[in-house]
Amino acid sequence: MSKNIAVILFFIFSGINIWASAGMGRIDINGRFSKVELKPLESSGHKIQFGTWLKPEDVKRYLTVNLKGDSTKWSEGKISFIPLADGRISISLLGPYIRGKKPGAKPVGVYYDEIKINGKLVKNGDFEKKLTRWTLGKSKVNIPARIVTDKNIVKFGKRCILAWHNATARTVIKVKKGEKVEISFMFRPAGEIASQKNKE
Repeated sequence: MSKNIAVILFFIFSGINIWASAGMGRIDINGRFSKVELKPLESSGHKIQFGTWLKPEDVKRYLTVNLKGDSTKWSEGKISFIPLADGRISISLLGPYIRGKKPGAKPVGVYYDEIKINGKLVKNGDFEKKLTRWTLGKSKVNIPARIVTDKNIVKFGKRCILAWHNATARTVIKVKKGEKVEISFMFRPAGEIASQKNKE
């Protein structure tokens, strides 16, 4: 058995995700509720794809972008697309799906801040007004998305948000048919996170 194969088998049988150390995040863009199809354009080097796990009529109404970043610093990400109809779409901040030893995703978190649309901050896109304009997804394992005020982490203002795959942070924007939308944001992978009540 070659050395490389032995290393791969070690990761598989030990339950460790090979890509976890890369520092990852994820943003989902959802036009299903307004039946808005989305035409992806660019994603600043990150992987962008349709929601292929959805019903056939919804696949092109949903974009998911897998981010690669560095857990030691903040990175900028950009995603652009064209909506093919007028309507409202949601932007969800979350973490990667990394399977743990138990069923479901590991709570691998990502910090997000400075969420902008076409260069302008979305309403409370810097989280300085805490959770105004944002909806948090509920986690069954009591590890919620939450506002972070730690000065060792926050770089822009006084607050950012921490989310993961099963505990998202979501906001809604209006879009117009044929008008390009560019979402830009700052993010920093946080690694596996522990339970903590949201004090904000």
